[in-house]
Amino acid sequence: MLAYVDIISTPTVDTGGACLRLHFDNRHYVFGNVSEGTQRIMASKRMSMAKVEDIFLTGPVDWHAHGGLMGFLLTIADVHETIATAIKDANKEKAAKGKKVDPVKTLDHVTIHAGRGLTHMLATARRFVFRKSFPLVPQEIRRDPREDAGSSDEPDWADGNIRVWYVPVQSERATEAWASKSKKRKAEHMSDSDGDTAPARPENGGETTPSQDEVDHQMRLGVVKQMFNGKGPRKYQTVDALQEVKLGCVKQGATKYIRDENGELEPYNGPADPEIKVLVRQDWKAADVPHLPPTEPAHMSMCYIVKVPPGKGKFNVARAVELGVEKHNFKLLVDGKTVPGKDGTEVTPDMVVAPAGEPSGFALVEVPDMSYIDSLLARPEWSNEKIMGGIAAMYWTVRTPEVLNDERVLTFMRKTSSMKHVVLSRAEGGSPGLIQNSAVEMTRLNRVNSDIFPTLAHTDGDASSATRHDATLPYEIGMAGVQLRLKPQVRATNDNIVVPIKEEEVMEKFVADPNILRLAQEARAKVSDPAFIAEMEAATADLPNRDAEVIPLGTGSALPSRSRNVSCTLIRVPGIGSYLLDCGENSLGQLRRMYGFEGADAVLRDLKAIWISHSHADHHLGSVSVLKRFSQVVPVSPSPETQQKLALIAHPSYHHFLAEYSQLEPIGLTTHITQLSNDTPTEPPSPTNNFTKGLHRPLDDPSILSPFGLSQVAICKVDHCEDARAVALTLTSGLKIAYSGDCRPSRQFASHRVGLDAHLLVHEATLDDDLQKDAVAKKHCTISEALGVAKEMRAKNVLLTHFSQRYPKLPEVGNVGEGKGGAPVVFAFDFMRVRLGEFRAAREFLGALQRLYNDEGDGQGDGEREMRIQKALMKRGKDFAKNGAAQGKAKGGDKGSRDALRNGDQEAQGKIQEKVVEGNTADV
Repeated sequence: MLAYVDIISTPTVDTGGACLRLHFDNRHYVFGNVSEGTQRIMASKRMSMAKVEDIFLTGPVDWHAHGGLMGFLLTIADVHETIATAIKDANKEKAAKGKKVDPVKTLDHVTIHAGRGLTHMLATARRFVFRKSFPLVPQEIRRDPREDAGSSDEPDWADGNIRVWYVPVQSERATEAWASKSKKRKAEHMSDSDGDTAPARPENGGETTPSQDEVDHQMRLGVVKQMFNGKGPRKYQTVDALQEVKLGCVKQGATKYIRDENGELEPYNGPADPEIKVLVRQDWKAADVPHLPPTEPAHMSMCYIVKVPPGKGKFNVARAVELGVEKHNFKLLVDGKTVPGKDGTEVTPDMVVAPAGEPSGFALVEVPDMSYIDSLLARPEWSNEKIMGGIAAMYWTVRTPEVLNDERVLTFMRKTSSMKHVVLSRAEGGSPGLIQNSAVEMTRLNRVNSDIFPTLAHTDGDASSATRHDATLPYEIGMAGVQLRLKPQVRATNDNIVVPIKEEEVMEKFVADPNILRLAQEARAKVSDPAFIAEMEAATADLPNRDAEVIPLGTGSALPSRSRNVSCTLIRVPGIGSYLLDCGENSLGQLRRMYGFEGADAVLRDLKAIWISHSHADHHLGSVSVLKRFSQVVPVSPSPETQQKLALIAHPSYHHFLAEYSQLEPIGLTTHITQLSNDTPTEPPSPTNNFTKGLHRPLDDPSILSPFGLSQVAICKVDHCEDARAVALTLTSGLKIAYSGDCRPSRQFASHRVGLDAHLLVHEATLDDDLQKDAVAKKHCTISEALGVAKEMRAKNVLLTHFSQRYPKLPEVGNVGEGKGGAPVVFAFDFMRVRLGEFRAAREFLGALQRLYNDEGDGQGDGEREMRIQKALMKRGKDFAKNGAAQGKAKGGDKGSRDALRNGDQEAQGKIQEKVVEGNTADV
């Protein structure tokens, strides 16, 4: 069996973390960070997520390392749901024809291994992330498994492929209170088979009073299990949480608790006064749990040692034949059994099977900063030969360059030079962008119009610095795509390394069709004509802020794809500020790809407000990293009155999520963010989460809005999901920007109360006009419906965005270029840049863009075979299941066929929304 570990990602602008994949034929394992952008990188490399059942998260549980985890889990769940649905549909057809049906294999589990804080992080998303019948198991490592010397050699987790040792590393900043709690937990708890932490039971059979920490953990664990196992066993359908009630309201037989003077729980044995308040367990649906128990940063970085057991030795066929072994007995010998030979002799396995090799493996450590070094280097595992024997490489994820310059780290690497040390860090210089398809595409668009599609960096810095690495240092720089084979023998390979894009790859499309550049040249000539310029200036003479830039950073729906990231639109208004309309996963990465790291920080310092339209994950999972970075680049003022702040306008439930998440790490919520509501808060503040206190509904209050360059915020509910809202932002300059988010056509949105006479309408156009019924069912708009809203609104300029990922590049747009009301219409692409006063010029390039993308496919694969497969994928999402099944079974055969199947994966995943939700909660 072939087993290898490959580097999925290193820290670049495309993702902030480093991620490895351990590949076996039957299963894949993810190790490291699942940062924002990870699933998009995997999709761009056509890495299937269907075989991922165990995810081992390194580092602290924070957004930098694991901000992409929510979206990653949703995608895995949706892939399996799509496959199962597709097989069921295919079985109906087979049954009707009297054919044998295929078994519907359900996902056994997805286990997430991580340090303290995992269940809290997952539970904070309970209002907008859930998947029914998705067997998620959070394996939160809450104590050091090597505290007990007797079990120090045994792996902490194992299956048929690998053995894993957990290596938790504590920061010097960890409080002594946490350490004392850890010792107490060790005495009170044991780990069960599901990865849960359960109270130890007393030997006398009596009832144990759980610690408050354990009660809190069990409550969070119940929330998470209910989020992902809503149709599972009864124990997963509700959350068993302690709630305070009057004794007179407690059901007979229920166990009652109170807190002692130290805040610890103890059974209530007091008087039967019905007015006394006690704590009892009550069931809650996860989304209805009003507040999570408070927590604090754990300052713990998870690391791992992974070993692959040795394979069977090589079978000597010639020797077996010489000994008279029948061919049908070869397999018995390989399996370790004795078989008969010639002349009645016995042939034992050691006579024909070479000895098995040594186990092989790797270690993966993450050092967030200098405070973790001493704890890491003092771990007992490094000196344990039984654990470290056969470890071929140690991968180092570091966030700060100081770690690599520390003499303690360098000395350790030199002392353990028998294994290769590989550093995964952007501190060593630039590296090529990991989403190569997007880079090629943007370069081609730049050839069509360099003003609308500016040149983007292909690297996140000076990529050549990696080749100038000091050879005297005891480590090498890890590059995305590099593989380390562990079975059948250990060896490294660079076959799949990511390299900067080549000019010939960019130009091949134009060479094949010279008419693309011809149409672009004709459009450039037209918009440069003095008569056209005069006409355009006259039409926009009364337009405020004609120099405002509209910059789509994400233009796809549901989940990221190779071509389009998820929803985010940046509006830059000189002299006033910048605004983000929605903020899907890795919007910060898109911003950095657009402007570079320093340029992105400059944009953030100019940012005035973020609008979150609704709770679907593809519209907001990038906001935490944006808020956190804003708080880092904007200095703290000595006086709160003069502190520069950012307005976050969202539903109260989203503010609640941020308040609970910010307990794991500071994101500037109390110092740099003004939280404004797009609806009336329905939940009272808790003692620990008072986010609703002072949470204003902005509308037209100048005292609240003017610091953010706004004079009015008009909001209306729209038909999509429960908390979906559309908005019209009116700036202090008079510029009016209307934004739909996701929704069916809304007359209220187009009315004078909200968006009428907007200078810019940014509207979703998820589906083309041929899919009207789908648009109604999924509560989205077709292109014509979006243009109908624009006409009714009398919008002056229209940007259509949020296209279904079934359209890899451009939907079927026909001859659209001018809206029904005469307004110029522009179709959004990631990284497009259009000044508001130049929409009429931008629309003239639609013909060249249509020609560029007239084949819709990505132009990769096996010719006619791939075209046939992709056409089937467009028609029915169930073909994805057939392709996935064929891909998983294929042991040989036509390579082109297997490549074609792989190449269909991303388009198929983009069509997951055909059968399920918009990448988040159910709205079908």
